[in-house]
Amino acid sequence: MASNSSTMFETLKQLVYEPFDARFREEPERFYERLRAEAPVYRSQAGYWILTRYEDVQAVFRQPERYSNAIVGREALSQAVGDDISLPEAGKAPVDLIGLLATPNMVSTDPPRHTELRRIVNRAFLPKRREQWDDFIGACTAECLASVHDGEPWDVVAQLAMPLPVSVISRILSVGRERRVDIKRWSDTIISTAQGDERGTSQARMRMLGVLREFSECFVPIIEDRRKNLQNDMISDLVRAEEEALSTLDTLTFIKSLMLAGNETTTGLIGNTIVLLLQNPHQLAKVQADPGLLKNAIEESLRFRSPVQFSIRTPTEDVSIRGATIRRDEPIVLVIGSANRDPEAFPDAARFDVTRNIGGKHLAFGHGIHTCIGFLLARREATAALGAILPRLHQWRLSDAPLKRVESNFVYGYQEIQLIPR
Repeated sequence: MASNSSTMFETLKQLVYEPFDARFREEPERFYERLRAEAPVYRSQAGYWILTRYEDVQAVFRQPERYSNAIVGREALSQAVGDDISLPEAGKAPVDLIGLLATPNMVSTDPPRHTELRRIVNRAFLPKRREQWDDFIGACTAECLASVHDGEPWDVVAQLAMPLPVSVISRILSVGRERRVDIKRWSDTIISTAQGDERGTSQARMRMLGVLREFSECFVPIIEDRRKNLQNDMISDLVRAEEEALSTLDTLTFIKSLMLAGNETTTGLIGNTIVLLLQNPHQLAKVQADPGLLKNAIEESLRFRSPVQFSIRTPTEDVSIRGATIRRDEPIVLVIGSANRDPEAFPDAARFDVTRNIGGKHLAFGHGIHTCIGFLLARREATAALGAILPRLHQWRLSDAPLKRVESNFVYGYQEIQLIPR
């Protein structure tokens, strides 16, 4: 602990937490609960400051001028590139892969560049695009659930929660059905190599660069085609924006960000919500009796089991939080998954309650200027998927096999969710 927290140090001799350590992946809430109670501002041995109280996490989100997002890009770059390996994949790509990794996106930029990027990219989320999404989402939901039959076991992840967002994001990004498997593999690899158990290893770096090469080989030709033949799609919107402030690497970076944001976290949201409803049959019965509660159920799931568990910032100057001095540029982990379970912000926070009306109070999509730009898409997909399966969800129960988390502390979701008939 920091030198100015000697009293707290005595309390915390047995309390250990590291945000990227797989040992803390299962049941993270029990670690969060203790941190909130004993050390709401905690410095890990790896040097990360951990904030777990809602008030503190929200306050940092609200002050982008004081807490920089640039570390998000630096963190990804440092994990992907090391001096201990050669980079043969980088030489085979249609763009500079290290440049692609180093190009800031909206998540890893601060104003004024963030403001400029957000203004341009917002054009890709105008109502005309959202109307297209609804068509995609409805058709893809029906396609997924065509394989789910009454009286038969099924896997929520493999048959609904994973293929739905992958299919939708593939359509939005103008890639064919044959590329859906690649979209999923690329997303999983980027997340696992940056946040999973292989994080920081030579193997992870090589896998990351190999995936980025394939990614760029897919999307660079699409971007070049749209420069000659604009169409009614999102990539054409981005190509139009290149005339103002986007480079090819900027455009690719946004596509990569949307691919990630519109994939793994939405899979987590759908899967987590179904698990919570089946683990709480009285809550499921309430939503089935009153489908108007579905919106509440989704927001409560986002709060109770946030698909994104944390974000990272660095202060632009020395700051004091609850008496602890955090120096400029020291990394701060904002534990969203803990903040959303803070009883000071949400009464009876440890209970999943579909009648809880919290509106937009939870922090699952971030807060302030860095609120996730894909939140509308995620909510639309979850509403479609859950609304379609909800009337008959009670026909199944969770299998007796233990639920296995995805290999990431950053994302809360499951590798599979096996349901069997009641």
